[in-house]
Amino acid sequence: SITIAPVSANHVAAREAVAFAVLLALFGCRSLLHRGRVRLASYVVLTALGIGVSAFLALPGSVRAPAVSFYLLIVVMAGLLLDRRATWLAVALCALATGGLIVAEQAQWIAPRVTHVGVGQWITLVGVMSLGAVFIGQSLRSRDEALACAHRELEMRQNAEAALRKTTGELEQRVAARTAALQGSEARFRTLLALSSDWYWEQDETHRFTMIGGEAFD
Repeated sequence: SITIAPVSANHVAAREAVAFAVLLALFGCRSLLHRGRVRLASYVVLTALGIGVSAFLALPGSVRAPAVSFYLLIVVMAGLLLDRRATWLAVALCALATGGLIVAEQAQWIAPRVTHVGVGQWITLVGVMSLGAVFIGQSLRSRDEALACAHRELEMRQNAEAALRKTTGELEQRVAARTAALQGSEARFRTLLALSSDWYWEQDETHRFTMIGGEAFD
């Protein structure tokens, strides 16, 4: 025969209290997010959900088989919010929590449910969570490789831009120095011309006169 655990007002109030505590913890994560503590907020969310699901399943009157699938949701959230290590940690903790509920029920520490979760179902659940963790890990690895490749390309581009700016600055300094030297040479040449009282001339590389001037020709 199937034993159905009675649902009392105290049990209903306990479930409501658990739900309220989980919602309060989730709402409290807003302050962590505003402070930029995203990773810590993710751990708080997953911990609150794990405790809430475990407490809800341990209370009489719960239908265990459908509700225990929420552990799989926690594993998926751990992979999406954190990393591969956190995903496998969530798998281990959810497996321990589910196994603990099964042991507690068999030891009659908690009342049996209408729908039981046996050892075979527990093994299946752990296998599904592990398989999900593997797929999530592959996705995270692909994401990390893509981000690393993009980071390397961005770093190479920044280095190239920095080298270009450095080369441009050096060229500008050389041009400025050359311009200053030419201006000084031109100023000395004009001063020399101004001091010439007779006449002066210029010749090209074949010693041909290209310019003749001075006061003698004025």
